[in-house]
Amino acid sequence: MERSKKVRVIEAKYIWDDVGSWRAVERHFRKNRSGNVSTAENVSIDAGGNIIFADKLVATLGVDDLIIVDTPDAILVAKKERAEDVKKLVGELEKKKKHELL
Repeated sequence: MERSKKVRVIEAKYIWDDVGSWRAVERHFRKNRSGNVSTAENVSIDAGGNIIFADKLVATLGVDDLIIVDTPDAILVAKKERAEDVKKLVGELEKKKKHELL
């Protein structure tokens, strides 16, 4: 869309956040007492600042600033500071012909 010449704009008053990164997603969820953002039940000991997307309980112990994503066919664990490098993983999956995971 950024390169399109067929775009129209309408002025509107609302809060906008370009949710194109995990850090942006993190801003839209409430943090628990440990400072983790989680879509699942989370039990943490000495672990904080993690982003957890899962449908089951995730226990974290002694880890900070991770992105943990559990889907039916894969699990991603990454340091928040490396979130932009997920595209490198996508490239590796393409090389290994794992298109069903993309």
